[in-house]
Amino acid sequence: MYCRRLPFLLLFLSVCANASSDLPPTGYSLFDRLFSKPVASGHEYDIPYPFEKLLRELERRLAAAEAENESPLVTSLIPRGRSLQREAASPDHFRFPRIVVALDQDSRLPLATRNRLFLGYQEKANSIEIISYNEQAGRFEFQVVEDYGAGLRPRVRYASRDLCTSCHQNEAPIFARPRWRESNFNNEVARLIAEHQQDYHGIAAEADKGDAARFDFATDQAGLFSAYQRVWQDGCDVSREQSQNRGCRAGLFFAAIQQAIASIPRSRYRSALIEQRMLPLLRDNWQRRWPQGMPVAGADIDDRESPGPEQTSRVTSQQDPLSRRPVLANWSYKPALRRSIQGIGEQFLLLGDLVRLNATLSRKAATGDLPRQSIDGYCRLQFMPAEAEGRWVNVDCRFQQKKESGISIEGELWQASYDEQSSGRGKLLVTGTEGWARVEVNSSLQQANPQTLHFHLGGTAQNSTARLWDNRILSRIKVDLPSSTWDATTRLPAQIELSDDFSLVEDAIYQMLDDAENGELSVFDKAPLPGAELMRALQQKLDVASADYPAMGLPTGLRRESVGADYSGATMLDALPAESPLRLVFKHCAACHSSPVQMPPGFLHGDIGRIESQLRQCAPRIALRLAMWRQHADERIKSPMPPPTAFAGEAKTWPDSSDFRELSIYVKQLLTTAGATLPDAEDYDLLPRCLAASS
Repeated sequence: MYCRRLPFLLLFLSVCANASSDLPPTGYSLFDRLFSKPVASGHEYDIPYPFEKLLRELERRLAAAEAENESPLVTSLIPRGRSLQREAASPDHFRFPRIVVALDQDSRLPLATRNRLFLGYQEKANSIEIISYNEQAGRFEFQVVEDYGAGLRPRVRYASRDLCTSCHQNEAPIFARPRWRESNFNNEVARLIAEHQQDYHGIAAEADKGDAARFDFATDQAGLFSAYQRVWQDGCDVSREQSQNRGCRAGLFFAAIQQAIASIPRSRYRSALIEQRMLPLLRDNWQRRWPQGMPVAGADIDDRESPGPEQTSRVTSQQDPLSRRPVLANWSYKPALRRSIQGIGEQFLLLGDLVRLNATLSRKAATGDLPRQSIDGYCRLQFMPAEAEGRWVNVDCRFQQKKESGISIEGELWQASYDEQSSGRGKLLVTGTEGWARVEVNSSLQQANPQTLHFHLGGTAQNSTARLWDNRILSRIKVDLPSSTWDATTRLPAQIELSDDFSLVEDAIYQMLDDAENGELSVFDKAPLPGAELMRALQQKLDVASADYPAMGLPTGLRRESVGADYSGATMLDALPAESPLRLVFKHCAACHSSPVQMPPGFLHGDIGRIESQLRQCAPRIALRLAMWRQHADERIKSPMPPPTAFAGEAKTWPDSSDFRELSIYVKQLLTTAGATLPDAEDYDLLPRCLAASS
């Protein structure tokens, strides 16, 4: 997945001559797992129709999202976009807009779903384009549902990966930057769609503007999966001694769990597993492997104003997804480490698993079955005037742990009644030498005797414990009251109690490492990040309650096909004479243009006579696209063909190559034979269509 892109000839020979190369090297896509059913021979695809039914069935199969009262699916309508389906509904683009769907939440299934499934449906094309994550392979798969229409039998196939990644250069979903003017997030586009229908396949013509941000965020997060995989696999591929590499990944896993559960932006990790097994190895390897920073591809493409119903659709070179895009960033070590720890915790560890783990740790904290530490200090208390249902207690405390470090606590706690033991709530700001944390608590105030107050602190519904920056739990504040008169300025002797539940997690991960060294566990090997397997192994060590997940196995025996079988280029290339100029065309164009599909136009599909006729018909468009290579990238009105992504690091030298010169001569001859001349770039979109659709 991380190799440099090969020139198109090599890709063409490897992809098209062996169609199975587009299939997953291992594992199954999320789409395969969600839309297959068991049969006598194993599994087969089960694709509901129509599309609205498919969406409702998808929600049902997700067994309801973890976020209650909100659909896990976010949708948008794009009448005149830039996908391969863009002209399928012509001229009724606004009557039959393309529907795009993102699954952006975890579900109650025993597998990760958040930001792992994206659909693009065009009714007039009878097809659904799919980008779906494969956990076992650690990559997004590109698939297509063909013959998806009334009275038809849907057929699911894996798309040409080379063709898809020429636009999806991050090997993941892409989406326009704000303001998303091609979509129904644009009020004018929504109005034009609403002229035909207020509701299209269950999707309102007028979009919720919040959905735009959700969709954009989902594609941005999905686009970073490959970066997290590189850190996990390559960042921790430090030594020939595999135990060191496993220790590095174990430390990364531990840090991700802490960050995911604590949700504190300035977490510090006091852990030998992290400080000794992960940080030194990852830091040194980063400098060797990525001295200029690790390049990370982005998911954003330029925004574009949607053409109206009667306007010609123009896509400039800068707006064309085929144009080579700069990397999103070159991640340097420190910010990359923070982002990777957060990303792994949020995107690869199931929310339900984290909730159950946190609940188990909270129970252990409540029963006292944890290492504890008491620190002495003082508090100033101010009881505010009584209200009908209770009163606020202002808290200002200082605790000195060592000469050089201390902890301060400021905030307010609500005392719900005036009984000897009452419940309440509160907000505290806890600061120390090494960090700070804002904690929202459910508190109980217990006055054991007239001289002692105990504030027992628990977490809120979002976080069942009051965690500090280093993930220790602030479980109790004890304040001694004097028998004499005191006020809000009096320093009252006090003590806090801290619990370290994450020491149990660290011990459990060390046990997992021992199992790995004994060959009993493979979750820390150099392989795609196995989030679900990591959490299952950890839960077994900590006796975490089993999840009430629906049963869901792998779709074994599922017949998977590739569209590569449709590409006739390999056969034709072998049949062409060595001196034929068509060999050059096939060498650089067949990877995308030798199938019978309308987009991109298959002008290299068929017998020799048909191919030559199609080339003459397409010659004006081919000639102009080829000529764009002679212009500077910033001056191109249209993106060049073959696309820059076809040449890896050789794109700059391609216009000076003998292949380019000979191909230009041949295309000029095609123009002459067709009785045409090289058109002006401004007139490109007015040219006759190449075959059944414009290129």
